[in-house]
Amino acid sequence: MNPFFILRPRPLKMTTYLMAIAFLFAVLFIVLLSGYSYLDNRKTVVVEIRKNAHHNQRMVEAVLEQRLKTLDTALKNASQIVAKHYSASTPVASHQAITNSLMAFYERDPGGALDLLCLKLNDGAMIDVTSPFFASPQLQHTLTTNPSALAYCPGTGTVLLQQQEKITALSSGRIIGTIYAATVVNDNLELLQELEQRITAEAITLQWNNQPILGHGRNAINQSQIEGEFIPEGFPRQAGEFFYIDNRLTINNQTSDLLATQKLSGDLLTQLNESLRQGILSVFFATLISAGGVIIIFRYLTQRSLNTVLQMTEAAFRNTEPARYKPTLVSEFNILGHSIVDLDHQRKESEKQLLLSSSVFDNAVEGIVITNLDGIIEQVNPACEAMSGYRLKELIGENPRIFRSDHHNSAFYQQMWQSLIEEGRWEGEVWNRRKNGEVYPLNVSISRCTNSAGIPSHYVAIFHDISEIKRSEEKLQHQAYHDALTNLPNRKLFHDRLSVAVAHARQHKTKLAVIYLDIDNFKYINDSLGHHYGDKLLQQISERLLSCTRQEDTTARLGGDEFIILMPEIEDPHDITVLCRRILKQLELPHALSGRDYTVNVSMGVTVFPDDADTPEDLIKNADIAMYRAKEAGKNGYQLFTAAMQQTIMQRIELEARLSDALCRNEFVLFYQPQVDLESEHVIGAEALIRWQKPDGQLVYPDEFIPIAEECGLITQIDHWVLKAACRQANKWREQSGRNFKMSVNLSSEQFAKDQELVQRVKNVLNKTGLPAECLTLEVTENAVMSDTESAIAIMTQLTALGVSIAIDDFGTGYSSLSYVKNFPARYLKIDRSFVKDIPGDSDDMAIAASIISLGRNLNMEVIAEGVEEQTQIDFLKQHRCQQVQGYFYGKPCAAEFFSQQFF
Repeated sequence: MNPFFILRPRPLKMTTYLMAIAFLFAVLFIVLLSGYSYLDNRKTVVVEIRKNAHHNQRMVEAVLEQRLKTLDTALKNASQIVAKHYSASTPVASHQAITNSLMAFYERDPGGALDLLCLKLNDGAMIDVTSPFFASPQLQHTLTTNPSALAYCPGTGTVLLQQQEKITALSSGRIIGTIYAATVVNDNLELLQELEQRITAEAITLQWNNQPILGHGRNAINQSQIEGEFIPEGFPRQAGEFFYIDNRLTINNQTSDLLATQKLSGDLLTQLNESLRQGILSVFFATLISAGGVIIIFRYLTQRSLNTVLQMTEAAFRNTEPARYKPTLVSEFNILGHSIVDLDHQRKESEKQLLLSSSVFDNAVEGIVITNLDGIIEQVNPACEAMSGYRLKELIGENPRIFRSDHHNSAFYQQMWQSLIEEGRWEGEVWNRRKNGEVYPLNVSISRCTNSAGIPSHYVAIFHDISEIKRSEEKLQHQAYHDALTNLPNRKLFHDRLSVAVAHARQHKTKLAVIYLDIDNFKYINDSLGHHYGDKLLQQISERLLSCTRQEDTTARLGGDEFIILMPEIEDPHDITVLCRRILKQLELPHALSGRDYTVNVSMGVTVFPDDADTPEDLIKNADIAMYRAKEAGKNGYQLFTAAMQQTIMQRIELEARLSDALCRNEFVLFYQPQVDLESEHVIGAEALIRWQKPDGQLVYPDEFIPIAEECGLITQIDHWVLKAACRQANKWREQSGRNFKMSVNLSSEQFAKDQELVQRVKNVLNKTGLPAECLTLEVTENAVMSDTESAIAIMTQLTALGVSIAIDDFGTGYSSLSYVKNFPARYLKIDRSFVKDIPGDSDDMAIAASIISLGRNLNMEVIAEGVEEQTQIDFLKQHRCQQVQGYFYGKPCAAEFFSQQFF
């Protein structure tokens, strides 16, 4: 028999065989598909039930936590009511008064959350205003001894949502007791109604130690249905047509013993199984039809090729010559071969691209989440797992709401979905919550993806954590609005808060206060110990200021040793003085620096809105004015702003403006007071005293305008004018009298300490006026010399080298050190008039004056007594051999013309 005859294809029989084989494969495929679909449906139902149960659990936890917040608000209001009973005038409050106030608050209970309310004072007293319906010793004991937010009372089987808070007396700041409040969870109808609105379960029961305490639902959970069945927490268990699941509740990030048992419908499983049966029949028939069609097409395409191969093989066996073939058939084989090679190449390229995409997906630094069009998560990458803290198996089948942090409102997410639907993409900043509860920011880009047919199929979210960027921004923001040394708000932040407080006070018709503080002796400590310890002192001061102020107050550092405090919503003006006294008391306590204790003083100025000013700028200005008035009053105290202060400041500002014009208009004049040699009683010289003669003829004395001139920088020009005018007049009198005439000119402390060209300036004036240097005496105050003794000695040495005499003015009123006085190249000591005016009535002044005269004589200095007005003073000074005097006894300061007529 010819074997090639057997191998020839027979279309009908071969097709039948192939159809039978296809049928068997179709049946096997349907069986496997059915089993897999059933398991997948079961898994889908379990995932959906767990998701719904988890959602309901969160709703229950949110309701309970909201109750705790309501309790906390009620507690704060109640604690303020109790604290008001303790003031500076009533440090011990009446228990009955407190009880009446708490009872009134309990009965009106604006939040509706107070079931139990009691107060435990430090003196041992217990005040309980709880309704008799809830009053119970066991409940009171649980409330006051169990600090947990969720507590169980074994004696009554009651579960409590509770809060507690310490109460601080407003006057002294001490703790006076603790107030407790609670809501009863058992059979709480209001709580039941709120749960019914929030959850989707058929029924829910809250249990504590397997004892139901709160039940809800259209069909209550029948415990007999699940009796004897072990239901692991978090996993559903089917009983009949319903599923049951237990979830342990977490309140304020603390796991409690409170269980929520939910009853969920199993209708979804029934629907999926019915759709499974319909799908299996459809797949079965579709498989048979597809297999038959594929077999017929395959048979048609390969019939000619197979016949040709068999013919060529048979001819090779029968003939020695190569079989002839048709070029057309060879071309068909070549095309078929090339197609197979192309398909294999495409398959390899596709596998390569899939491998590359998978590698990029797994190794991307950004988190990636892929969901279907319903928002169900289908895939996440490792970066997403690392950021969120969830594992892949925990996220598959979940909704991205699992990441929700409640940082954004519903309008935010509505806008996001609207953008995705209309534009197919959304990008922005989202705050999510990690598995551990931490909230963190993300930069998210969400895009809608389509399949090969162009139909939307998935959403892809790509995001990265921007926590570090946020922290850097917050740090920069903090640095921009806070003082780097003390971490207090700076001037800019204080001004912003003051502006907001003023607007609020204006709207609600309340008062606020601004307190401006300046450390009196800070410069001395900073200069003596160094800036390092000066900074430490400022840090200690800021901490003490914070301990004195209320939580709602703002304490800021303006710069240097200046601080400022904002007190909003002042009900009693007495609170301002209480705070000022508290600050004085705190800052008077020793500050430990460099192994020693130092005491600092503070001057404070206070202004009140709207009594003193109605703008932030004016409030700060007025507080500053009041602070300087406190310094003028002796420092280490406080002054309230008054209208008189404002008037004084305005006069000062006007005086400063007119002072500058006075120089240009030559309104300054010199008056001269004679200096007399006490032994011969001859006028040997004069002291030049400046006066400001206004256009109306009014004379302004130097103690009114010299301090202002020093502050505004005009003192150097005024001193220079006085020096030239006095030297010119002294030289004129010298030429008239034909004898040397001594002229004394006062140098301001500002010019003596800061004028680097003082010596050269004096030399130039002497040269221009022609006055001999020995006829000029420059008077400097004791304090001006002692501010920088080394520099002062150097300047005085240079001046005496010119021939000019130096006189130490107001000697004895400052803090001179005798070790320095002996080194001063001065010729004269001037006794201040304060030590002369009460001679001989004051023995102390007599002793001081005598000592100065003796000191001057021993140091080879001449002594000049100022303010001599009586003969008894002359007699005393002569007795102790004082060389020179000046005062009203010999002549008042007068103009140059009158002085010439009287003494020349």
